[in-house]
Amino acid sequence: MIGTGKQQMKNTNTKSVPVSAVVLSRNEEANIARCLETILWCQEIILLDASSDATLKIAKRVVPEEKLKVVSLPESTDFAKLRNLGLQKAANDWVLFIDADQRVSQVLHGEIESELSQDNIPYAGFRIRQLDVFAGRLLKFGETGHTRHMLLGKKGAGEWRRRVHEYWDIVGEVKNLRRPMLHFPHPTLTEFIDHINRWSTLDAQEFLGNGQKPSLWKVLVYPKAKFVQNYLLRLGFLDGFPGLLVAFMMSLHSLCVRVKMYSGG
Repeated sequence: MIGTGKQQMKNTNTKSVPVSAVVLSRNEEANIARCLETILWCQEIILLDASSDATLKIAKRVVPEEKLKVVSLPESTDFAKLRNLGLQKAANDWVLFIDADQRVSQVLHGEIESELSQDNIPYAGFRIRQLDVFAGRLLKFGETGHTRHMLLGKKGAGEWRRRVHEYWDIVGEVKNLRRPMLHFPHPTLTEFIDHINRWSTLDAQEFLGNGQKPSLWKVLVYPKAKFVQNYLLRLGFLDGFPGLLVAFMMSLHSLCVRVKMYSGG
């Protein structure tokens, strides 16, 4: 698997511009240490935390006190608002966004250092490919193998938009980085199902709030189309059984969203 963790401290000697990392966390005591260990090279780590478990205690143990900035918040489902708060709190001109269940791979760290060590950086932001790890397998195909997000950018280049499935709307030239961010979203099938239940509710509420109406046609067609797209057209079958399971679960998510729209979310 692509390298993560403390190995990154040895990665490069090139001098790049300072970076602030913004981490979103909510009861992530099982993940937060491994996440933070992969961004210790950042000059500042801002933790936007809504946890009631040991997440904060673990973070303070992993990150040096002078580098960690904690912002304690009530739980919120407006993720764009949270990330924009992180932008406001950042002290550096370049900001990296990462969630507690993500890891900056060793090779991604090296690529970021290389890009930010240029004398005149021509880009306002960088899109980063996200690869999920599920059932012990790195998923290179299907839905997760085709996902890129704007996660590294200049502080004043744009804002985050949309409450759910938020995106960083950066003005200026952007570049796709080659190396991936690793994502560990579902340690168990039970947590995967819980995740689908929670996010399908948020998605249904978002669609209804944007004026979309429930549709029986979408209930019947969208989940099947989602499976065909992810498992066949996007080659999810090449990821073996984990690829099949993820394609099925994402189809289930699509079904739950459309059904929940009939009940108001």
